[in-house]
Amino acid sequence: MSLSNLSGSSNRTFDLVEAGVYAARFAVICDQGEQVLEWQGEKSVKNRAFWNFELILKAEIVNQKVEVEPCRMHESGERPLSIGEKWTVTDHEKSNIVDRLKQLSGGKAIQPTGFDFQVLMGKPCKLTVTHAPGTVDPTKVWPRIEKLEPYDPEYFGGACPPATEKPIFFDWTAPGANEAYEQLPDWLRVYATPSPASLIEAVRRERLGGGSGGIDINTELAKAAEAVRSPTVSTPLQDLDDDIPF
Repeated sequence: MSLSNLSGSSNRTFDLVEAGVYAARFAVICDQGEQVLEWQGEKSVKNRAFWNFELILKAEIVNQKVEVEPCRMHESGERPLSIGEKWTVTDHEKSNIVDRLKQLSGGKAIQPTGFDFQVLMGKPCKLTVTHAPGTVDPTKVWPRIEKLEPYDPEYFGGACPPATEKPIFFDWTAPGANEAYEQLPDWLRVYATPSPASLIEAVRRERLGGGSGGIDINTELAKAAEAVRSPTVSTPLQDLDDDIPF
């Protein structure tokens, strides 16, 4: 796999996506590398990734008929509206990514670790978006992708219009990943950054019963969390996590 179609940096601010059904295209698929996660008080290290979708058409049922209109732009008026989510790279049957690929394939089971995600770049799809309390702050409501399906030309009344932004694919295991990382837009580079090596080492040592070696894990975890929080990201990916600890 390799990085392709790099776009320039841009200032990104969050804009709430309305609940509904959308025609969208895969805009970003990005490897996050190893990330420290906490589940029910227990910390672990997982390989993580996330994807973003450019929302193109919005469909609504009016008088028992599907009415389709172009999706509004981001409130800044400078870029298209988008939505994204993070997931753990795993073949576990209960993981979010296994369920997503099954939805996308029309029910066919697909193993994520053997799947070439790059083939999805720029492809059209159908998204069902709902609103739900955030996992980090339940008092805030965030849009979530409830279902990811193949694009349905009959439902949307024809072929999916083209995207307005070039897709970005990034993989830490690809040759030249360090150089490719430096070319990522600023907002995306923040999310492509793995957890600090010292934190990963401390978590693994603790899980093996060897202690943290003098490193305060909670302090390091707080630093890592703060490092990936940006007020200029198009979608609050830190709050669009899957809820399965695999």
